[in-house]
Amino acid sequence: MESSHNIIEQEINELKRIILINQEMVNTPFVANTTIEKWEKSLETLTINCIYKSYSIIELCNGFTMECYKKANNIFSYDLTSINLILRGLLENYLTLDYLYFNTLSKEEQIFRVKLWEVSGLIARGRLNFDRYKEMNSNLRKLIEDKLKGERDSIDRIMDEVKAMPQYSTLSKKQIEKLESFGLPRIRSWSQLIKSSSLNTAFFQNTYSLLCNNAHSEFLSVLQIGQTNPVITLNSITLILTKTKLINCMIIKKMIQKFKSCEIVYNTLPLNETEIIKAYYNAAS
Repeated sequence: MESSHNIIEQEINELKRIILINQEMVNTPFVANTTIEKWEKSLETLTINCIYKSYSIIELCNGFTMECYKKANNIFSYDLTSINLILRGLLENYLTLDYLYFNTLSKEEQIFRVKLWEVSGLIARGRLNFDRYKEMNSNLRKLIEDKLKGERDSIDRIMDEVKAMPQYSTLSKKQIEKLESFGLPRIRSWSQLIKSSSLNTAFFQNTYSLLCNNAHSEFLSVLQIGQTNPVITLNSITLILTKTKLINCMIIKKMIQKFKSCEIVYNTLPLNETEIIKAYYNAAS
């Protein structure tokens, strides 16, 4: 057990260092004299969200101790189901970054995708029904209603912009109906996004499939909880941490490719750190 903790601790320490470098890459273009256009602002938020999820994975990979009600001894365990849920969110977050910003599409096509994504998020929140919460504080209710009214105005404005773009005509009738009713944040499925991204398709397709099954299948989740074999648990934790490193290193390299200011900062890093990032990036792509 002690050696397992040491192995996990080493993996976590390496991941923490990678995250710190990722934070530096994310921060650099937004504090340097880099020109950031309005439609690129969400890139920072999405990458920060990836960092948050990575730290959450670290915390859960440290494990926890459960006290027993009638016994003096405690039980140490890992919540692999929750870790995998967060890892799935991290992967989807990266795929959204790749879909919106980390690609070779024209500026016009990227803007179209960003606007679809933005308006779809507003449409999804606008469909929430707060009328059923009669006990809600009147001041809070007014605050929410004013917020939603402002967002409805934003929806109308962005939809007019989307419809005026030439890319709108490429949407199918079904996609347009979905956009107007529920939102259309992506014009491709998650599986298609993995395939069209620079990620290793076979590896991450299998990863995503397993993560989805774990999220949607009660039996699989229970089965995983029941697998208390220390070797299996150790392998699962180290693999999760490795996948988290792969995604963070992909973000680092993509930021370098997109922003000259990131490349300049990256080139000042110690060689041993850039070699680690390069190795994980090559494994992920």
